[in-house]
Amino acid sequence: MEGGPCAPCRENAAIYHRIEELETEIAELKAKRRALATTINANHDPFIHKLPSEIGSHIFCHCMPSFGSPIYDLWMNQSGEWMTPLTLGAVCRKWRQLAWATPNLWVAPYVKIEPSTALSLAESLPNLLREWLGRSGSFFLTIFFEHSGYSEPSPGISFEFNYAEKRRVKILKTATELVIEVINSYWGRFFNVHLGLAADIHQHISGSMQPSAITCLELSVRYGGRSSAQKFSTESNPNPKYLTLKDFPPRSIDTAGTISRMYCWDSCI
Repeated sequence: MEGGPCAPCRENAAIYHRIEELETEIAELKAKRRALATTINANHDPFIHKLPSEIGSHIFCHCMPSFGSPIYDLWMNQSGEWMTPLTLGAVCRKWRQLAWATPNLWVAPYVKIEPSTALSLAESLPNLLREWLGRSGSFFLTIFFEHSGYSEPSPGISFEFNYAEKRRVKILKTATELVIEVINSYWGRFFNVHLGLAADIHQHISGSMQPSAITCLELSVRYGGRSSAQKFSTESNPNPKYLTLKDFPPRSIDTAGTISRMYCWDSCI
């Protein structure tokens, strides 16, 4: 058509231009709001700007679960408490900087993998664990690792569902392998090890175990109880002061000298 765009085209172009202007304005307002949030947090912060960072770190440490005993009864039911460092870091930037720089907050990671674990979480879990332990400085560590297996797809289900389930299991298995790799790189610093795992995961992780510093070792079988495949076998010679077995018969442990040198043996079998 001669004479330029028609009226609807001109109106459409004007609307598009206005949308771009508004999006730019919204982005600027959001940036200003973030800057104001930092100022507001600084004005209302109860102690970060009023106390030395050492005291702030000490206060943060008192927010953590108690580690007064090497035996942690029902630790599986207290998993929310182990998220405290992330909760503190989510308050504001200053709190996050202080939390990330306080090694004592990061000495007890709780790792849980189960069939219902979101795939996005499973894929990011190894890096999250690596970052978590990387903030722990040179302190001795406690690990809580719960794994209930993979729940392999059953035969007879639809092709589409079977494919999705196989993909899910593959991702969970890859995440498990990578998590165990991260744990392996810190074996020399683990003081307390609490493993509530499916039988095959127990066998997998024990094969790479190098428990030179372990004082407390807790082994329990999750979901399904005892199994003929249940085994905890290490090439090293751990000598923990406390051994706790739950649904885990002593004959399943294949480590030279382990049980003969136990100071305390709490066996729930």
